[in-house]
Amino acid sequence: MTYYRALALCELGQEGEANRLLEQLLESAQRQMQQRITIDYFATSLPNFLLFEDDLQKRNRIDSLYLIGLAPLGLGRVAEAEASLRDTLALDLNHLGAQQHLRGLQSSASTVKL
Repeated sequence: MTYYRALALCELGQEGEANRLLEQLLESAQRQMQQRITIDYFATSLPNFLLFEDDLQKRNRIDSLYLIGLAPLGLGRVAEAEASLRDTLALDLNHLGAQQHLRGLQSSASTVKL
């Protein structure tokens, strides 16, 4: 949600606030990736429905890499964003968000701007 809030702020002409949010998103995602994840069985909700056993560390890394890709994307650092989104897909080929943003990057790169 932070990424899309930052995009909205840019559209409203509040680039400074948008950049601040994106930098915070990047820092937060980098910290998140370093954390050791365990299930809190007393939590009222879990981020993913756990019908089957899931590798929580891998899931955390995937989520973190995706967020780490969104932040530089919003900041205009396309190569950095693309690398992180590709890393996300290397771990989860079915990650829809990473697929969509990479597709968007590829289509904008192939568009000739006059």
